[in-house]
Amino acid sequence: MNRRASHVILAAAAVLVLLLLGAQATAPLLYTAENTATAAHADPATVQKKSPGNADALVPLMDDLLGQTGTLALTIKLKDYESAESDLARYSELSRQFDRLVVTLDVSGTDIGEFQQNNRKNQEALTTLLNDTRRFDDLKRLEIEVQGDDGQRMAIAYEGEALRQKMREGFSAYAERETATTRIAEHY
Repeated sequence: MNRRASHVILAAAAVLVLLLLGAQATAPLLYTAENTATAAHADPATVQKKSPGNADALVPLMDDLLGQTGTLALTIKLKDYESAESDLARYSELSRQFDRLVVTLDVSGTDIGEFQQNNRKNQEALTTLLNDTRRFDDLKRLEIEVQGDDGQRMAIAYEGEALRQKMREGFSAYAERETATTRIAEHY
């Protein structure tokens, strides 16, 4: 190839590069302000534009759900079962509202959907924890009532220990999910 042909090819490549850069210079944004969401993250500010429903209620509802789990766990720990029942009913209602909103806004495939799944598991875990804590207290009372019968007392003690282990495992799984759920909510 002669020298002139190589200069022409080089000049053509330079012009092509300049044209491509010029096209990018007119629109330098990679992500527009209208849509900052990704496949794994839904921006609640843009969800409203794409979906009908009340996207503004999403973040406060997530906050309410997180706050309610702490209150519920505390009332269970304090063995205030009546308050725990009402807290659980409130938490269940908030969860239903959140589930309806996630479906309405069609954001179940995002991290909000992951928050929803963790919330469901937490609801199940807290319900189980409340029931198991009640049962454990009943077993303690029953153990005191059957002081004379060693066989019956041992059976109750074994059941109590198995229940205590189940409660520990359930609570540690809840605590791990709660950390992941809080991490998701911090994005918003």
